[in-house]
Amino acid sequence: MSKTIAILTSGGDSPGMNAAIRAATLVAVAKGHRMLGVRHGYRGLLEGKLAPIGADDVNDILRDGRTFLHSARCKPFLEPGPRAEARDVLVRHGADGLIVIGGNGSLTGLELLLPGRPACRSRCDQAVVGGTEPPGPWRATAFDDLEDVFLL
Repeated sequence: MSKTIAILTSGGDSPGMNAAIRAATLVAVAKGHRMLGVRHGYRGLLEGKLAPIGADDVNDILRDGRTFLHSARCKPFLEPGPRAEARDVLVRHGADGLIVIGGNGSLTGLELLLPGRPACRSRCDQAVVGGTEPPGPWRATAFDDLEDVFLL
């Protein structure tokens, strides 16, 4: 079953962000999934800056010194209203899953976006690559439209 997976980077640029974007995109596309890149992190999610990305888009990003998707801080994301808007954006774009690449602030944003739903870390290979649901609390409780959430 094909899924639509949104991917974003959050916080400051760090080594490995582009490698994570590239790996997730190449594997997902190879498995028949559709990837949506979210430009400018959580701020871009609020602004609806989602666009399809594929293998050709990520093949040459490893040498870039900044994240391919760009990253931005988003103070309004701390408020419940904008987070509800962000969830609506994901639904409107048909996202079945969300991959967030970043650090502690990114995890905080993800936990605020999906309250009561633990973010799933470092099991992305099983859920996206293998197409099966790994053990654990993967199904949404507070936001049933989004199936899988990952923090890399």
